[in-house]
Amino acid sequence: MDYKTNITLTPLRYPKRIFLAFGLYIGLVMIGYFLLCYFLGVIHISYLRAFNFFILAAGAYGSMRQFRLTHGHHVNYFRAAAMGIASSFIGVTIFIIFFFILLKIDGPLFTSVVTHEPLGGFLNIYAVTAVIWIEGIFAGTMATYMVINVIKTDS
Repeated sequence: MDYKTNITLTPLRYPKRIFLAFGLYIGLVMIGYFLLCYFLGVIHISYLRAFNFFILAAGAYGSMRQFRLTHGHHVNYFRAAAMGIASSFIGVTIFIIFFFILLKIDGPLFTSVVTHEPLGGFLNIYAVTAVIWIEGIFAGTMATYMVINVIKTDS
């Protein structure tokens, strides 16, 4: 038995749960990072959003690596891509649900988002969360295809 498989959590040993677990991890880390920026008062600095890409890349890498470990170090390219994209999608969706609820509860936050955007007068809560959701999905897909070159695949 490989020593690396001994340190994994039990839900991560089942291939059908790996992308769910890492999607949950991605979502929780993104929520934590957002709350950290929110409470530090630096939420208006848009350059800090770039760190979300690294969160997505780390989650995609972790899910592909764990999938490879549970399959005897064998995984093909498309299976690894599906694992990374599914994890990113779930993580971003969890974050967007949190963000939607936060915008509904915290009116001044939504007002600050609308006032700092060029087309802010045309935005509502649904449009803001939809755009951020789509942006997150594409960022997760890009991160997956960048990270997939690090994972050793069979084909």
